[in-house]
Amino acid sequence: MEVESEELFESFFYYSKSEKIQQVILHENQLSPLGSDVMQLILSFLQPIPFLFQLKRVSSNWNKLCESCMKESCTELYWDEKTASSLLGNLKKHAKKLWQFPEFYEDENLLTNSKSESESTFEFVKNSIMLPFKSGNSIEYMMFGLFRSVLFKFGKLSSLILHNVKVNAGLLYLLFVEWGKELERIKFINCIVDFGLPKQITCQDDVNSHNSYWLVSDLNQIQSLKFEIPSQLPDLTIQKSLLIENLKKAKMKDISFSNCSIDRSLVLNHTHASHFSLELMCFFSSIGSLETAYYDCFEFNETFDQDRTFFKKLVPNVKFNIPFFLAVKQLLDILPFEKVVEYFKFDMERNYSLVKNRMNAYQKRKIRNKEELINFYYEVFPSFASFHVRCSPFIFDLYYKDYRGFNMLQSILSSIYFSRKHQTHLLDFIFDYFSFYNEDTNSVKESTEILNELFASNNRVDGRNSTFIVISYELTFMFEKMVKHKVHFNAKDREGSTIAHYLAQVGNGSTLQKLIEILDKLPTVEERKYFLDLNIPNNQGQTAAMICYNEKKFELLEYLMQIAPRYGILAANGMPLQKDNVSVLEQQSCSLM
Repeated sequence: MEVESEELFESFFYYSKSEKIQQVILHENQLSPLGSDVMQLILSFLQPIPFLFQLKRVSSNWNKLCESCMKESCTELYWDEKTASSLLGNLKKHAKKLWQFPEFYEDENLLTNSKSESESTFEFVKNSIMLPFKSGNSIEYMMFGLFRSVLFKFGKLSSLILHNVKVNAGLLYLLFVEWGKELERIKFINCIVDFGLPKQITCQDDVNSHNSYWLVSDLNQIQSLKFEIPSQLPDLTIQKSLLIENLKKAKMKDISFSNCSIDRSLVLNHTHASHFSLELMCFFSSIGSLETAYYDCFEFNETFDQDRTFFKKLVPNVKFNIPFFLAVKQLLDILPFEKVVEYFKFDMERNYSLVKNRMNAYQKRKIRNKEELINFYYEVFPSFASFHVRCSPFIFDLYYKDYRGFNMLQSILSSIYFSRKHQTHLLDFIFDYFSFYNEDTNSVKESTEILNELFASNNRVDGRNSTFIVISYELTFMFEKMVKHKVHFNAKDREGSTIAHYLAQVGNGSTLQKLIEILDKLPTVEERKYFLDLNIPNNQGQTAAMICYNEKKFELLEYLMQIAPRYGILAANGMPLQKDNVSVLEQQSCSLM
């Protein structure tokens, strides 16, 4: 049963009627847990779920926020499955309906309209989406149902962007057979690809014919390349036949893949699935009207030129665009450095929403010659671009937060910890990007405020900020970096606690000592307290010393007494923290209990 847009709309909004105008008011209880990125996507970026707005009713009220997405003729759809899946916990009333498949498909493209064949289409799509060991409640299965209900709100699409999606035969069937409307451009970002179509490839050189292109010894000797979908196969069902025919008739002009990969779990089940290029070839060669293609991997790929050679022989009429960073070395051979670096800045501003003034300042300090430009693309760019695509197109917006309430800094620090990779190049870029321009314009205070704001932003998961991630994950390499840029360690979480309270509670004296070793290099008590004020009380009025006493962390408490003169640590009576006034902590603790 398809979800009515009226029901979904009412779960997001309620109405306040007046004599002059019907106002649409955001329902805070429903929207606040979703995160600003969901609303940004809905309101301003390629209209991901425009039917939520009941376009005819609210276009006049929302035109300042998203004029283009309020138009009835809106033909762009941005679908980020990671972001959309966050709706699952916030639409409890409608979740069951949202992710429910129809009992069977009413597919006019089938040869007959018998229920049995419709049911077989349902099974084909269902089995294409789900791996054998997954249940019908898998997130991929449920999100497919939601995407289907959104897609059918469009009469045609000039642009479809699929982000963090599993791309399989079921999805292709939905797009090109079941929905089957006009689609001009499609882009896959950070997707896992397994089209699941039978395929075989043959290459003809001067001597032999080969059944796979990597068996050819000399690429330049290839005379012909043919990618075929065999017609006599037991699994070539009516659905796959329809899909293949509709792909050939599709009017799509442009396709691009950015940072995509093949589903490694399925490699053993497919004869020719060991190379991602084969999956792309299968798709490219099936689309008769294709004009341009873009294959971007976000890192220097030594096989890119080889893959492009085969792509060109497979579909000679298609223009394959080269990612800018892959063309840098070639451009530097034929153009002056100054011209190439202007292209570089333009690319970063246009494709990654970076600010021109800040990029100019960064380039003057960090990219002053050919070697530094090439090093940027080898060292900084892969993690930068991959993170940008994986997280959000708004990632360098200071006020951006995802559905968890993580800003860009929290997302980066978390990914560094969980991947066990210290992406210091990416962090260095962020610090430099937000600092260099202000240093050049004698407004260092502004960059300090920006960085401290980034570190102090609390998330929705545990109510903590980036400072807590640095300390709890023991990312000690960040200590000197933060001190250098005047980022303090006093940011409070939603309970009013700082990292000093956290360390006192868990009794982690070793991490505190490592931080103190760096702060001790500062000349005055005031400067040290700027970075780490151990007298700040939490919402219960407790300082770090009081928590140490309450939790019986006496070893850490003794250490606090040792550093008390250097950091101005006070007891509850306002006197310096010493052994002879520890009893004051006990009295204070009793009064709080």
